[in-house]
Amino acid sequence: MHNVFSSAEAARSCKTGELTVRRCDSCGFAWNAAFDPDRIVYGPGYDNAQGYSPQFQTHLDQRIDAIFAAFPGEKPVNIIEVGAGQGDFLKRMQARAGHRIGRAVGFDPAWRGSDGERIDDGKSFDDGKSFDKGKGGEIRMYRRIFDGEAASIAAEIDADLVLSRHVIEHVSEPMDFLRAIRAGIVGRPATRLFLETPDIDWIIRNGAFEDFFYEHCSIFNPASMATALRAAGYGDVAVTTVFGDQYLWAMARFAKDDAQPGEPKPATPAEAFSTQTLVSEWQGRIDAWREAGGKVVLWGAGAKGMTFAQIVDPTGGRIAAIVDMNPGKQGKFIGVTGHAVVTPEALHAIAPTHIVIMNPVYAPEIRAMLAANAIPASLLTLHEDLT
Repeated sequence: MHNVFSSAEAARSCKTGELTVRRCDSCGFAWNAAFDPDRIVYGPGYDNAQGYSPQFQTHLDQRIDAIFAAFPGEKPVNIIEVGAGQGDFLKRMQARAGHRIGRAVGFDPAWRGSDGERIDDGKSFDDGKSFDKGKGGEIRMYRRIFDGEAASIAAEIDADLVLSRHVIEHVSEPMDFLRAIRAGIVGRPATRLFLETPDIDWIIRNGAFEDFFYEHCSIFNPASMATALRAAGYGDVAVTTVFGDQYLWAMARFAKDDAQPGEPKPATPAEAFSTQTLVSEWQGRIDAWREAGGKVVLWGAGAKGMTFAQIVDPTGGRIAAIVDMNPGKQGKFIGVTGHAVVTPEALHAIAPTHIVIMNPVYAPEIRAMLAANAIPASLLTLHEDLT
């Protein structure tokens, strides 16, 4: 869902998959029953970077502060990140609190190398090379999943903490994933685990159909996340919500609790919503604006924006373009529909009458940006008219 393409033609011919979401009535865990991992390709066009938003940068800094707050004092800690992308979060940790980092190692199959390039044999030429010594300890990146070989590498650094942000929702067997991480860190019961992942309760509570997409095959709520961590052998488990309650933030120790996990408590019932009803409402609303001479753009070409465009405007006739702050997506096209991804500056030429923000958390900074650039469009989120 985060893949972008160099042409509209290539975008429209991309592979698709079936989405059939099921939810456990007991613990609240949700999954895509039709998920096929072989259909997922985390290739060079996969770009999930969100750090171009000041609001998201604040969120990242809050997570970094929360991590280091769990380690009182000034002693440096050794870090492993599972699903580290291009090392951006590790580098941000280094920039914000480099004196607290001893050694840091990141693993990700989509790692492109320190110069952003990947060679044909599928391995980065500098795999495992220290690419950023910066302020504080060094960072090493490896292009691989967290498997047995990765665990051998990780064992060398005596990790004090393992973090994994927005990875477990992409894993079709999340219990195996949690157990593999714990098995890879041997003999260090005090090691802490930090996880961040979407909250299915927020999605259902807000009727956020745009938050269901193919890559997210395993979606937790607080109760199911806590149950999974304890069942995988972790202890001292705590789960809260962050980022406007959209994400879960889970913390645990590698030491197992003496108490075994019991039967999960029933999930708090959430009001069901009809995706088709919501889609029809949005199609009718956009059609009415266009019939009145309006022009509609979306703000946000991440998974939410791509999903919304693909469902609400599958033929590409309703939405004029999608704005995104990520330079890696600008000038590209989203899969299936071929909608163009444009810069905020392009709005002057497009002259939209309505801008629909895909994530309400970003609404204040987007409104300020539009006001500063004298763009007089009506501003909406998926759940609120902001004008």
